[in-house]
Amino acid sequence: MSERPDNALHSRYASREMAAIFSSQHRYTTWRRLWILLAECQKELGLPITGRQLDVLAQAAPGLDLTRVAEIEAETRHDVVAHLRHFKEQADAIDDECGAGGKLHLGATSAFITDN
Repeated sequence: MSERPDNALHSRYASREMAAIFSSQHRYTTWRRLWILLAECQKELGLPITGRQLDVLAQAAPGLDLTRVAEIEAETRHDVVAHLRHFKEQADAIDDECGAGGKLHLGATSAFITDN
């Protein structure tokens, strides 16, 4: 999970802004935003998700640790599952009793995260 360019176009022709948008950090931060937005929409639709759970997810979102994700991915061999478990770990570390981590990715597929 390095930030090295994936191809010559990236390293030769991308502006700093473009490189930042297509960076791993930005991609995975966007995944976290999508998981939170999904939970917010599901709450609006009546799924049992509390405001406290959404608050905990928002608090945990900035704590992306790519080293920890790499450790989990080495076990799971699945990038989305690794990020999901890491996000859940962080949410549970903030408030284990509210169960916010268990509200992530409800009914979604990996494609929901990677394609959006």
